[in-house]
Parts: sequence; C-alpha cells; structure tokens
Amino acid sequence: MEAHGVEAPALALPSPRTARLRAALLSRELPSVREAAIYAGLLALLAIGVFLSHVEHGGFVSDDWSNRTHFLYGAHRGPFGFVSAFFDRLPGARPGLESYTVLTQQLFGSHMKLYLAFAVGVSWLVAVALYLLLRSFRLAPLHAGMVATLALLLPAADATRLWGGATFVELAVLLFLAGALLAVHSLRVERGAPVFAVGAVLLGALSWSLHETAAAAIVVGLIVLAVVAHRRRLKALVWLYGGTLVVGGVVLLALRPVQTPQSFGTDLSHVGTMARQSGTVLARSAVPFGTPITALILVVLAVIALAGLFTAFSRHRRDVVPWLALAGCSLVLIALAYASYVPSDPHWYEPLSAGPSNRINALAGIGYVGVVYGLGGVAMTLAAGRRVALAAVLPAVLALAVGAGYLHETRRDAARWNSAFAAEQRALTVVKGAVPGPAHGTAIYMFGHQPTLAGGIPVFASTWDLEAAVQLTYRDRTLHGYPVVGGTEIVCAARTMYPNGNGYWPGYAAPYGSQVFVNVATGVAERVTSLAACRDRGAEFTAG
Repeated sequence: MEAHGVEAPALALPSPRTARLRAALLSRELPSVREAAIYAGLLALLAIGVFLSHVEHGGFVSDDWSNRTHFLYGAHRGPFGFVSAFFDRLPGARPGLESYTVLTQQLFGSHMKLYLAFAVGVSWLVAVALYLLLRSFRLAPLHAGMVATLALLLPAADATRLWGGATFVELAVLLFLAGALLAVHSLRVERGAPVFAVGAVLLGALSWSLHETAAAAIVVGLIVLAVVAHRRRLKALVWLYGGTLVVGGVVLLALRPVQTPQSFGTDLSHVGTMARQSGTVLARSAVPFGTPITALILVVLAVIALAGLFTAFSRHRRDVVPWLALAGCSLVLIALAYASYVPSDPHWYEPLSAGPSNRINALAGIGYVGVVYGLGGVAMTLAAGRRVALAAVLPAVLALAVGAGYLHETRRDAARWNSAFAAEQRALTVVKGAVPGPAHGTAIYMFGHQPTLAGGIPVFASTWDLEAAVQLTYRDRTLHGYPVVGGTEIVCAARTMYPNGNGYWPGYAAPYGSQVFVNVATGVAERVTSLAACRDRGAEFTAG
C-alpha cells in the first residue's frame, strides 16, 4: 500500500463517551448509590410498563375474597391486630403470614387495585435486591441488570406479580435476598460486622415466618456463612451464625409443621416429580417460544456446561468461569427452593403447577433465570473466541430474545387473570339481580359458570372464594355461596340438603327454604323449599 503512496487506514478508536459507557456497563467494582438508583429506576419503568394495565383491569381472585372477610369478621381488626395475629398463630407455622394478611387488609381495605400494585412493587424490589446481590459478587452491571429483568418477567412464577394472594411468597423471597445482602456485607466490613449479621438473621427469620420457600436456602446459607467466618477468624460471626442454626432448630422443633407429614414413598415420589418437572420448566425458561422439546434442550444445556468446564480447566480459559459459577449456584438455588417443600402435599407443590399455584417457583424462578443466563454466557463466550468485546455483550443480546418470549407469555397470563376477575364480576352481578335481598343465612348455589380458565386461573372454584364474595357483595356475614362445579353433587335428604364433594360434606347441611339456585349463564333463579324441589330441579341446575 505504501509503495503506491496510500497510507494504511488507522483503527477507529471508540469515543471517550463510548468508552465510559462500556466501562460503566462492564464494571467489576462494587455498585455505587448512583448506579443502584439508575438500575432501580430502569427496573421500575419496566415493571410499570408491563404490569400497569393488569393493575388497572384486575381485581380479587380466589383467596383475595376470603382474606377480606376473615379480616372484616375476624378478631384482629384493631390498630395492633397484626401483632396479636402473630402471637395467636404460635406455636403454628407461618405466624408472619397472619400478621401480613391483617396488616395489608388494614392498609388497603377493599381497594383491589392497591393489592395488585403492592404485588408489582414487591416484585420490583425483588428484582432490585437480586441486582444488588449479583453486583456484590462483582457481576457486571449489564449482566446483573439483565438477570434481574428476566426474573421480573419470568412467566413460570408470575402469580406472585399478577395475584395479590401470592404476594406474601414474593415478600418472603425479598426478605431472604435482603438478608443475603447484609450477610455478604458482614463478611466484608471491618467495623459493625455483627450489626449487619444480626440484621441478616432477623430478615431470614421474617422470611421464614411468612413462608418456607427460602427455608432450605437459609439453612445452607447459615452453614456457609459460619464456615467462611471461621476461615477468616471472625469469631463473633461464627458464634452468631452458628448459634442461629442451633436456636433456629430448637424453635422449629417447637412449632407445628405447616404441611402434613407424608409417607416416605410419597415424599420420594414427590421429589422425583419435582425433579422431572423442574427440567421442563428450565427448558421452557431457556426457549420460551412455542412448545420446546424438553429432552433436546436439556441435552444442549448440558453440552454447553460440559464444554465450558472443559475449556476452563483444560485450556485455562478463565473468562468462562464466572458464567459457570452463575449457572452452578443457580442450579443449587433451584434444588434448595424445592427442598423446602418436602414433605408436603404433592397436589399443591409441583413446579408445573398452573395459575395461583405457580407461586412455588417464586425463589426457584431466580435460579432458572440464573442457569439460562449463565449457560448463555458460556455459549456466547465460546462462540466469540478471543474477541473479548463481543463476548462481553453477547449474553445480554441473547437475553433480550429470551426476555421477549417471557414478556409475551406474562402479558398473556395477565390477560387471563383479568378475564377471571371480569367473569367473577359478571357472575356476582347476575346473582345480585336474581336474588336482590336474601334473608340472613341464605345459601346461594351457583351454576352455569366456568370454574377454571386457561392457564389454571380459578373463577369461584373453591369452598371459600364464592362464599366470601357473596358476603362482601351483600355485606352480610351470615350468607353462604356454593359453586356447583364438576365433582360436586347436591344431596337431597328428607329435611335438609347440602353440597358434597370438592371440599363440601354433610356439615354444610341446612333445612329446606334457605337455599337459592342461580344459573349465572341464563340468569334463572329458583328457591328450594322442599325435597321435591331439590330432586326435580331442571337441567339448568346441574353441575357443570
């Protein structure tokens, strides 16, 4: 080139502004207050943009109705009712849940939108806490922000963001993450370490008192903290974390378990089911489009992990180690999150549970996102080779595609929750029009509605939700509401009648004359005054 009088082109250097931006996005330094505020603001904008419409159009579903009536007609309505609720629950499990329920009822009353806004707010704080925790282990801001974003959008645990009745589980996760932040800080500071450690222990205890979702993670975390403190010769922390394990174990032995103990065979089968289903959830979290082939995706993820391990240890590629660490720790978190549900009723606690029950994935969901992002980082780093700049940003680009799939599914689920609330409102409107002034003690049998929508979202499908909704609608605690759905039969005895099945039994029997059948699809209502009227009801009043 020089022989022809042409100079070789110089390599274009990034502008100072671009260089500063890249340095800020990929920094390995601990986060500043300014950085934390910026990312918290960005996550808040995301939460508002995704969930605002749901807050505007959603409302009470399932447990929300009964939580309201239990507060209105319960014994803890005073200004300090949340305190008495805690101690009244002892020595039972989840005493913090009783206090939480009373406190939120006192704060939000019958304003349904506030419960939904609170659910979104707690989930936003979980994302912020997750971001800060990842940054405390020096994961770059770009990647910590993307992991937090995916955790906020993950559809496998979206009941915690779309349903006020599951917010307490998300709050337990938030307290666990906040405690973990304080615990990590206690190992790094020279002064005041015991104060941070005490704060971490208290937050962990509060998390456990609300819900046991982080129980196993808390136990393992205390063991790890005690070992690390011992190696660093931090005697005060060794005694504090170790003592918490001992005292906590004694306290747990004194408490009644929240779950009914199962047989060994049942527990073993449940563990196998959770392991298989968690593989499916992981595959769907990695490829949130269409119907992914679980076995194929899991094989691909395993190959990526093995390739990363081989490259790290045989070729001394240290750039894949942080990604492997993220994926490995996340995998452990998934296992610990589900370990907290053994023993338990397998019907309620399975990773593929739909609708309200996917709250079981509240903590495990963070693990799923971490595994997907970590292995994505391994794959992109290996694909980029020695092109460091490209390898640094490719995981975030891949996460954008995954996040788009999460966003689509979460918005679809939000629409389903909104449809469930709208269906409930229509049913209650029909009931109120058909039975304008029920006498005290009247039992309203509801027919003609679809009890479960797509995605497992319930519409008056339980013994407690319709009854509470009827009592709130008429402002009468003596009324009863029985949804007559598939599996529920109406028993017509000589002088009494009652629903049977789906949680109902002869204890619901009442004399004839206090019952009204209402078909919410047709608007037809009929009072049941005799054995003949009970037996000879028309086709409109059959379980559907």
